[in-house]
Amino acid sequence: MKGLERFKQNYSKEAITSFLQDLEQGVADGHISGKEVFALAKVMETVAKEIKGNPEIREVAIGEVLNGDNSHRGVKLALMEAGTKYDFQDSPAWLHAKAEVDRATEVLKDVEALSKATKTVTFWVTPDGEQLEVRPAIKRSTTTIRATLPKKNI
Repeated sequence: MKGLERFKQNYSKEAITSFLQDLEQGVADGHISGKEVFALAKVMETVAKEIKGNPEIREVAIGEVLNGDNSHRGVKLALMEAGTKYDFQDSPAWLHAKAEVDRATEVLKDVEALSKATKTVTFWVTPDGEQLEVRPAIKRSTTTIRATLPKKNI
């Protein structure tokens, strides 16, 4: 698995692609099971989420970047502002527009619920009294695998 060795040395997009190709080939050749790869992906996803949400690790990393240590194995790290929020509650114009959007959202929910429930073409009357055709919603989905980690070691 040359991709895995390259990945251990360098975290570049090229190394990640090579590692993924090795995994894909390993599954195709029967050296590793597809479900093992999905389980590994779930573990990596969970670890990444926990690392990013850990304030102690984040503060140490911020300190390191502030001190000029802003790369690791080719990954460039930079500080950025995230999660900026604005409060518009003091703006009468915003409150008016928000109320209109909220009313329209409720109407849309009603139309969507009717469209999901109906099996044939039916009609819906708008708040203005106009009668509009509602067709059954087309349901689409993709089959995938949900991975759930055990709470304790097995």
